[in-house]
Amino acid sequence: MKINKLIYLLACAILLVGCGSKKKEVVVFDFSEPTQIAKEVDLQGYTGRHADIVSFTQNGSTVVVKAKCRDNLSNDAIIRGNYYEVWELIDEHGFDTADEIQYWATFQDQKVVSFTVDKDTISKVKEGKILQGNMGDYVSDLWILPAMQN
Repeated sequence: MKINKLIYLLACAILLVGCGSKKKEVVVFDFSEPTQIAKEVDLQGYTGRHADIVSFTQNGSTVVVKAKCRDNLSNDAIIRGNYYEVWELIDEHGFDTADEIQYWATFQDQKVVSFTVDKDTISKVKEGKILQGNMGDYVSDLWILPAMQN
């Protein structure tokens, strides 16, 4: 009886190790080489967690991100989700190589939020000095659709 339990536990452990061996593929972009003219960046199948990224355009060392918010979220969740999206782009996807990120998002074909993230903020995110939940405190040029400011 004890041997059967031991074999069962070993089999479970092997299965768990096997399940955890697949790494999440992370798409990383490099904006460290400024361009003289604006160019569209290949999305390589990238989809954000909180919004669908429509395009990335690099213009010099500035990256413009256009996103489309997903349905079924409260106004506050839509705004916070976009902050999280930019934080993740910086922390996990190579956007720390940009000097500035200009971000704007639409919902139901209407612009709902836009903001700018400067190089200092980008560096602090990458260094772990700005947490995801605090990203909104560090953006500039913030614009939110008045109907969403409740």
